[in-house]
Amino acid sequence: MRKAVAAVLVAFLGLACHADSGNALIAVPYGATVTVDGTMEESEWEAESSFAASAQCTHYVVHDGTFLYLGIRSGGRGFGSPCLVQSGSVSVLHASAALATASYGRDGDQWVLTQGFASWECRDEGLTRMELVPVRDAFLSEHGWIASTGGMGNHNEVEYAIRLQGEDLRMQLLFYDTGSFPRMVSWPHLEGDLQAYRQLLDGNLPVRMSFETRRWMTIRTDTP
Repeated sequence: MRKAVAAVLVAFLGLACHADSGNALIAVPYGATVTVDGTMEESEWEAESSFAASAQCTHYVVHDGTFLYLGIRSGGRGFGSPCLVQSGSVSVLHASAALATASYGRDGDQWVLTQGFASWECRDEGLTRMELVPVRDAFLSEHGWIASTGGMGNHNEVEYAIRLQGEDLRMQLLFYDTGSFPRMVSWPHLEGDLQAYRQLLDGNLPVRMSFETRRWMTIRTDTP
């Protein structure tokens, strides 16, 4: 039964990503706890939780009751900046060679930068795997999320863990895929002038953003 329902969900996701208006409610399946190390093991990621966001890029979503896990498999090395609505603010979770969090607060019809990427953390240069564990644990404890960085795991796979807060989560995914046809991939699909989003993804945070959060995906975690 779960596979049948999930198959319908995947088909729905593929359509919802290109919706012109409104936001889609997505029921994320319950699954195994994911080790966020940049290697997407089949035992951790349920196949039915995947959908294609572009010809080169496939996204996976699953949760274990504590964390929402986001996996991205792309055509080449890439980096992401999921944007989440949390407690009335928009948080930007950037993962490339290091991790950083930025925040935007609402100002009328726009959103104003309230916290930039003050520090870049969890770089793996010069650290052993064991030395990196407490650094990453501290980041997760402080920021409520963690992701694999560029030097971890498979070069074309990125994994995120985002702590659940007992309520639906609204998200816009931004990802830069450096595969055969380098480009920004968005989920849900963004249209129009994307320059500000490209700047945000590159780490050059605009002071003001016109986030259309009503068009973002609303994510609901299924109970087992």
